[in-house]
Amino acid sequence: MPSRREKQSMPTIRYIPTTIPCEATVREDIERVDGAFDAMVTALTKPLTPEEITPKPKEAEKPVRIVFKGSLEEANRFFYKRGWTDGLPIVPPTEEAVAEMLTGTDLPPDHVLGKLSPGWVRPP
Repeated sequence: MPSRREKQSMPTIRYIPTTIPCEATVREDIERVDGAFDAMVTALTKPLTPEEITPKPKEAEKPVRIVFKGSLEEANRFFYKRGWTDGLPIVPPTEEAVAEMLTGTDLPPDHVLGKLSPGWVRPP
């Protein structure tokens, strides 16, 4: 019998990994979207498995801290080359920006607001 926590937990979020850049202009890249579209329809319409309905929490990993030195343009290029952004400009969180944001709450800096599947761990 599922525990109260399991009954109240959010089902796993299904996602479709793809290598198709959102800003694709090459016809062959654009045509590959058809395969991704079929995978999305399948993911959205097939019934959830028991594991997806009540996913089990996993052991938390030690957070990784990435320090980057360079210009804003270099940071955007660094993130984009690693697939961490879709190519739209980003503003990396500086120590100062994070400290300023935390002045708007009385919660401690390490307070976890939520955990996302599939890892069920706090973000780094």
